[in-house]
Amino acid sequence: MTKLTTRTIEALKPDPNGRREVADPMTRGLYVIVSPQGVKSWSMRYTAPGGERRKIGLGQFPTVGLSAARDEAARLRLAIKEERDPAAAKRKAKREARTPRAEKPRTIGDLWALFDRKTGSSRAKSTQALYEGLWRVHVSPRVADLTLGEADRAVLRLALDEIGETTPQSANNAKTMLSGMFNWALDKQLIAANPIARLEQLFPSPERDRFMEGNELRDFWRALERAAGADATITVQTASALKLALLTGMRGGAIVGLHAREINLADRTWTVPAERMKGKSGKRRPHVVPLSALAIKVLTTAFA
Repeated sequence: MTKLTTRTIEALKPDPNGRREVADPMTRGLYVIVSPQGVKSWSMRYTAPGGERRKIGLGQFPTVGLSAARDEAARLRLAIKEERDPAAAKRKAKREARTPRAEKPRTIGDLWALFDRKTGSSRAKSTQALYEGLWRVHVSPRVADLTLGEADRAVLRLALDEIGETTPQSANNAKTMLSGMFNWALDKQLIAANPIARLEQLFPSPERDRFMEGNELRDFWRALERAAGADATITVQTASALKLALLTGMRGGAIVGLHAREINLADRTWTVPAERMKGKSGKRRPHVVPLSALAIKVLTTAFA
């Protein structure tokens, strides 16, 4: 094996059919790469602490000379003996260099601000309003100042339990919100793990099986007609909106802002625009609602 010197490296000729690799017999794993274009650079092969075979670049020759390459290889060998992986450390440094300092959260409050700025516009308005209220009233006072290292499962569970002492459903919602934030941060490689992953439901959700029976629906309908009648305690439009909710099962957010151009009398349909449908921005779609004869009558009254 040829002994490497600065002169022998300078004399190495490229192979037009592929790159050449010339090992340094004086330094285990170190070798010179000669590209087909004649560019020469240093690299080192090694076995990582986990047993994987890896390689790491050490720079171009002659910017990095023979002596400097050997010194760097010796330094990396020492790191490997100390159970550190030089290639992994290099990748991490590059990744962190690409992330602006302002986007490297230190506390839960920092992480929330970044998460909200990056994802808030993609959430439904009602969900965004819920999240903002939960953070401001319940979550921020308890955990915003915690560093990401301090925010372990036990600390976060205690904070959620405190919220649940007065408002159990807010605690459940806060858990969902925080878990979503941590999962997002995990995907962005801002944290190593979600500290509340697979945390069980904290409090039983209130049952929502109450519904109007036939006679109650009849009484409610008559009350709407009286209220919008001679006494006029509510407007005809408000009464019509409530009736339309009963007849179609659509949410108030879809009904509010209904325009006559959305109604197709010939087909007896109502096309609700995507922006008034519930769901994440970008995933919502227009929704076609079939209309009964009574629904058409209600709409005709409302637009009269």
